[in-house]
Amino acid sequence: KEEGGIRLVGGQTQLEGRVEVFHNGTWGPVCVIQDSNTWYYMTDYDYYNTQVVCRELGHSVIYRPPFTDPSYGLSSQPAWLGHILCKGNEASLRQCTNYVLQQSHCPHGQLVARCRDLGTGVGFGSELFLQHWTGLRFAGVGQTTSTIRYVSIERAGIANTARTPAVQVVGGHVRFFKLNVTGSAWTGVEVTNSRTVELS
Repeated sequence: KEEGGIRLVGGQTQLEGRVEVFHNGTWGPVCVIQDSNTWYYMTDYDYYNTQVVCRELGHSVIYRPPFTDPSYGLSSQPAWLGHILCKGNEASLRQCTNYVLQQSHCPHGQLVARCRDLGTGVGFGSELFLQHWTGLRFAGVGQTTSTIRYVSIERAGIANTARTPAVQVVGGHVRFFKLNVTGSAWTGVEVTNSRTVELS
């Protein structure tokens, strides 16, 4: 356990997980810089940070994960890096701007990384990403109710190599009749800012 050392925790393999840094005898998370007005994908700076994390651990980054992933759990320890800014070409987080180990608050979540092994070429979820597609995104407008009937969505839930809901409803009035979602890589139906959503 080296001061300033990093690790990935909460994943199924050593190539994925929540990023943690060792400081004052304790492992703590790294905050994301995600703008709360953007919903799902991480900012460029957060992506650059994950590139450096993977490189420091001896891997390469291939997948642009969501800015935070609840499947990796949340650390209850203080965050040690609150607003680190990497360019993506650094050898370690220590070389990035704003590398200051101090107790921080993470209002937008904790950074995650998904890497590829440089030796074997194996990456997090390789088979998963090859076998899934994005899914359905419905953005309704106005007061009209739209009805979607007899839809079966199978093996969805991956967009830009990141997990995403198989069905996303953003705004409007939507009625689903006999919607069937199976084999999703993440959640089934997610509703955001919609006035009315009916499932039957």
